[in-house]
Amino acid sequence: VNNYRQFDFKPYLFRTRDYGKTWENLLDKKEETFGYTLSVVQDLETKNLLFLGTENGLYFSIDEGKNWTKWNDDYPSVPTMDLVIHPTEHDLVIGTFGRSFWIIDDIRPLREIAKKGVLAISKNLQLFEPKKALITEKQQPAGIRFGANATYNGENRGDGAIISYLFHKPVEIKEDSKATIKEKSKEKKKNDSLVLNVYNDKNELIRTLKQKTPEKDGINRLTWRLDEKGVRRPSRSSSQRRGNWEPRGVTVLPGTYKMVLSYGKEKDSTSVSVAFDPRIEISEQTLQAKYQLLKDVEKHMEQMADISKQLNESKEIVKQYKKQITDLKDKKHADVLKKHDSISKKLDGFVDELLGKEDKRQGITRSPDITIVSGLFTAYMYINDLLQEPGLTEKQLLDNALKAFETYKSAVNLFYQKDWPDFKTEVEKLNLTLFKEAKTF
Repeated sequence: VNNYRQFDFKPYLFRTRDYGKTWENLLDKKEETFGYTLSVVQDLETKNLLFLGTENGLYFSIDEGKNWTKWNDDYPSVPTMDLVIHPTEHDLVIGTFGRSFWIIDDIRPLREIAKKGVLAISKNLQLFEPKKALITEKQQPAGIRFGANATYNGENRGDGAIISYLFHKPVEIKEDSKATIKEKSKEKKKNDSLVLNVYNDKNELIRTLKQKTPEKDGINRLTWRLDEKGVRRPSRSSSQRRGNWEPRGVTVLPGTYKMVLSYGKEKDSTSVSVAFDPRIEISEQTLQAKYQLLKDVEKHMEQMADISKQLNESKEIVKQYKKQITDLKDKKHADVLKKHDSISKKLDGFVDELLGKEDKRQGITRSPDITIVSGLFTAYMYINDLLQEPGLTEKQLLDNALKAFETYKSAVNLFYQKDWPDFKTEVEKLNLTLFKEAKTF
């Protein structure tokens, strides 16, 4: 009879400690919705940690089966047929019925909690030691750039260092005082995110990552993609993106890095070891040469960002003054308006030369024109993809890009030394103001 619901169904997982003389059901008093047992595995290092696969998903226990918790984080409620703990990667490898293979990366935080018990979860904020992070070289699968619905590719583990941390939101004490509530509100707004600072072996801050506080207490994760803080990029907009965002920079060199995670006054720290892809033989000298050249390219990119910012601000000034003069509707200002058009055209030309003409086409497009930015970016990509020291090709690409940039800078500087001051003097003679004459009603 396949319909077991008409019987008094109970899930079973028996354990013996005396070679089979007596048996204990670790799933005693569990309801039918728990599902019948399909697989079980005990941790290789901590016997208190168990993983259980049932027809309704994955469960784990940190007290050797006394209590069970369902794993709901990004794992489906499907028949979990087989479980294996990888002996060196410390990952839980899962075989399911109907949903292929799954891998839960790095179960060591659970192992530590199972080993230490309540003491391991007594802090509001706690970092777990991450496993070694690898700077990897990856190949595009199947030789295609974008996979459609008919193409299935398994998801790779995220790049970089996977950082596990325990977070408990501090309990708020309610106060009657309005002043206290106001202060609490300010403090809450100030402390609505976690901050991860990364330091190199010279104790220099090289990266700051911010993440909103998790909605639920417990073990959470964030990823550092093994990069340093980058520089601003040239843009058509004068305003820079703000908030929790910090631009990505060059990939760090292999070594040990300190990480400090903070939430308000709570802090915890640990370190992570970073190594290069073990499948590839590459010398430290080569990595150093690449790193230094990429840092030099970044300096030029930042200067391009400064130029684009100034050009955008100048365009905005011309636009605002032109609007004021046009609103005056005075024919005597016709020559000044022509001057505005001339200056505006020059500014647009500088922006287009730097970034390329604005492409308003939809879809995947590519401009064949080489711009100041694209020339430098091409050199950057060539250097970044190298597995040996930069050669003649990379150096020639960079030299060409920098020569074009120097010529461009000379033209921009000449404009700001001659044309822009003349235009400024001419406009300031008009004594323009945003105020209008007030009428009496």
